[in-house]
Amino acid sequence: MDVIVGAGPAGRTCALVLGKAGKKVLLIDRKGRKGVGGKCLNEACTVVGALIEVARLVAWSRLGIPGIELSVEVDYRELARGLRRALSRVRSRLIRELREAGVELTRGEVERVEEGPAVVVDGDRVEAEHVFLATGSRPRVPDVEGVDLDGVVTYRDLLSLDLPGEVCVVGGGPTALELAFVLAALGAEVTLVYRSRLLPGYPGRVVREALRDLELVGVEVVRGGGLRKIRETSSGLECEFEHGFTVSDVVLLGTGLRPNSEVAVRSGIRVNEDGAVVVDERMRTSRPGVYAAGDVTGPPYLTPVARYEGLIAALNALGHRVRRGHPPMPRVVRLLRDIGRTEVRTAWEGHREAPAGGPSFWLFARGLGGLLLGRRRGERTELFTVGPHASAFLHYADLALSEGPRRLEVIEVHPTTDPLIHLVKELALREILGD
Repeated sequence: MDVIVGAGPAGRTCALVLGKAGKKVLLIDRKGRKGVGGKCLNEACTVVGALIEVARLVAWSRLGIPGIELSVEVDYRELARGLRRALSRVRSRLIRELREAGVELTRGEVERVEEGPAVVVDGDRVEAEHVFLATGSRPRVPDVEGVDLDGVVTYRDLLSLDLPGEVCVVGGGPTALELAFVLAALGAEVTLVYRSRLLPGYPGRVVREALRDLELVGVEVVRGGGLRKIRETSSGLECEFEHGFTVSDVVLLGTGLRPNSEVAVRSGIRVNEDGAVVVDERMRTSRPGVYAAGDVTGPPYLTPVARYEGLIAALNALGHRVRRGHPPMPRVVRLLRDIGRTEVRTAWEGHREAPAGGPSFWLFARGLGGLLLGRRRGERTELFTVGPHASAFLHYADLALSEGPRRLEVIEVHPTTDPLIHLVKELALREILGD
């Protein structure tokens, strides 16, 4: 029997591959059925993505199109209830897929992994042929005074909040920008405070386009330096930064992620200085017979990457010598427009203005054009895109601009509604498994 710890994207993908290959699979999650889908479905990218779609609708109702007048009222509590109902339906479908693959799903707290290998779950030792750690990640909370105060929250709290009047969003990465956009578009007064760089690694021209989207919904963006402390005052929560203060009803921390590697640490499995489980190119850990995949192995903390790593781990456990490799990992910051980033295995540098038609027309009419920018990195090129639905082509860019089939290595933008990309990967998997 193969035992998988964690029912998020990496663990669930691993379980499906093993189950469909005829293996007996036990999938353990500390939340049981409610944990299926992991933080992506239940707390993070799916929740934030759904709210972004709503925020875009509300933003357009306020920006206006000539001849169209809309009046939108936001009932955030009802929105959250509806979102939870939809998440439950998605979770049910994922559970059905596991059941159809013959995977046994159970609720349990895994204490450690022992030689054998075996897992100790709720005090019982379960022998296994292979063990897979897919325990995910959680918000990285700064180690400063006041982060435990009521009103200091992370993305995990989005569906339990009332829409606040004033919010300080702390962070300068993609998640912080998306959270600021959502809350501002829905009606909150938002100040986004970043340490030193906004969207680190993105060209200045692209960052300026992201700022335009934030400004359109009223986000005030401030370079405040590091967060020093948070304290409760009669006026609200006061955040002290290196270069100033903010006062707000809610402080939303968008300061990154950290691996849930406690099981590995308790088991004596090697982790690095950041707490990520160390794996080789076949997703094997320092313990024989034990693999790890997804966020627990560290950045880039992307759901499609977690699924890819879960696939690689499962294939190697099945006896296929498949290396993880270093495929391009497209990602998108979703504001009023998509701010996309990927890498292609070809050399090109320059920029092009995107066509102003179809879904981009009314953005162009508001002075918000589209952009494709290439930044050469040796024999590769970093591509940056700005525009409506610009993310749609990113997971095909590498295949379109380079030679040779690499279907298994295609990592999609998340979330995507494009079924073709999943068919491409399924066909590659069938070839490997001989189906």
